[in-house]
Amino acid sequence: MAGKVNPNAKEKAWREQVRGLGSIISGSKGVVEVHHPAGRTAIRNKEPIGHWFVLPLAPHEHTLIAGTDMDRGFIKTEIRAHSVYVDRLFQQSSLRGEIYDYCDLEIWGQHDLEKFLFRCVESLLSDELPYDEYISSFIQRWPR
Repeated sequence: MAGKVNPNAKEKAWREQVRGLGSIISGSKGVVEVHHPAGRTAIRNKEPIGHWFVLPLAPHEHTLIAGTDMDRGFIKTEIRAHSVYVDRLFQQSSLRGEIYDYCDLEIWGQHDLEKFLFRCVESLLSDELPYDEYISSFIQRWPR
C-alpha cells in the first residue's frame, strides 16, 4: 500500500519550517531543496511518514546524499568541513540522550546518515514538532 503523494497543510507547513533552517549539512541559506529519505509515500506501521521525514539540503548535497558510496564520502567530508555547525548539531543531539561520534561517520551507511541528520532537524525544531513522538520513533527504526 502506497501512501499519499501530496502533503496536507500540516505537512506542507513542516516542510517549509524545515526548509527555513537552511542546509542541515552546510548551513547554507541559499537555495534549499527538501530530501525525502524514505520517499514521499513512505508508510511505517500504517502511519504515513514520508512527508514528515524530510531533510533540508543544498542542491549539490541533495544530489550526492542518495548517490554512490563515494558521493556519501563527499557528504561526510562536507559535514566535517562545517564542523562548527555540525558540532552544534552533535551537542544538541547529545542533549537528547543520544550518543553520536564523528568516527561513526566512517561506518554509517546512507540510512544511518539520514536518520542522524533528521535527529538534528528535530533537535533544532524540538519546540515545534507537529507530529506525535511515535512518528519520530518509526522514522528512527526505518528501514528495519
